[in-house]
Amino acid sequence: MSDDETTLLTEAQRGDPAALERLVLQHQAWVRRLMARLAPMSVDPDDLAQEVFIVVLQHLDRFDAASGGFRAWVCAIARNISLRAWESARVRKAHWAPLVERAVQAAAGPAEPHHRAAADRVLRALNECLAELAPPSRELVSLRYHDQLACDAIARRLNRKPSSLRMALTRIRAVLRQCLGRKDVRHGDSAAFTAG
Repeated sequence: MSDDETTLLTEAQRGDPAALERLVLQHQAWVRRLMARLAPMSVDPDDLAQEVFIVVLQHLDRFDAASGGFRAWVCAIARNISLRAWESARVRKAHWAPLVERAVQAAAGPAEPHHRAAADRVLRALNECLAELAPPSRELVSLRYHDQLACDAIARRLNRKPSSLRMALTRIRAVLRQCLGRKDVRHGDSAAFTAG
């Protein structure tokens, strides 16, 4: 660690606002790049980078230069935050996936009467969300959920790699989850798509 950085850290640990600002400005670009590599696709890396700096500033008084470099300390914080983000994304996906899968299948399939209000509301919201997708994304949704084609078959049809197609479908489902969330469609509404 350079003398300049040591001085800056000392001033920041004493609570000097200018030093704190310089510290963040000095490290924000690489922290943002790191979070872009570590973050789940569904999470904004800028949000995670901001969270890293919140933790860094909250615990700056605990940083001891004798125990290692500042950058390594920040990296450890970033890794912990990214691990929490992955766990949160996994839980969110498990929570929303059944609703999105069933709703997309119902909306992309042939029109059938739905007698329950929740199903109508979810389908209406999903149709609005599907309409907001770009045409290539709508085509993927239609091939996967209306035509019930496997990803490999869609990849052959569109001359794409199956892995890139699966990634595209994952992104589309994430966009649809966010859109449904904005329209106040809740996971419990998925009961409308259960059999019986």
